[in-house]
Amino acid sequence: MTNEQLIAKTYLEQLGTIGGEIKARKYAIEKEWKTVVGGMGNGHLTSQISLAPAHGTKKYRWNAENINHYLKLRDEQQHKIQELIKKRNVLMQIIDDIIEVRLRTLLIERYVNQRSWREIARFMKYSEAYTRKELHEIALESFYKILVHSDFYKSRK
Repeated sequence: MTNEQLIAKTYLEQLGTIGGEIKARKYAIEKEWKTVVGGMGNGHLTSQISLAPAHGTKKYRWNAENINHYLKLRDEQQHKIQELIKKRNVLMQIIDDIIEVRLRTLLIERYVNQRSWREIARFMKYSEAYTRKELHEIALESFYKILVHSDFYKSRK
């Protein structure tokens, strides 16, 4: 495999993990929110509100530091999620810019849908060896040619 093909493969492999990373970051936001508002322990918003008398909350004021920490974490994670979505969209657009349908199909099946070489070959009606070696290398080269001319790639150098 050439250096160009390895670079293309490195970028494409990110497509399979971006969805998982987005879910993990959303879970981190949710977990932090539950820490702030959930449970009955001291420092939790719901426990302090439920203990607060209707005519005054000075004694049972919830911890603004916890809320600020949550808001900061939420904003950071949401920003990173948006960056990941943009990255995924750019990589998908590069695949979409490949003229040949079979090359686009191979890249989507392998790097987005994460199918095995056997499944891809069967789907595309080629031998597994041809699909894995020759067609894959052609697809990587096509992806690389578009990638290196993109602002996305240039901004990362």
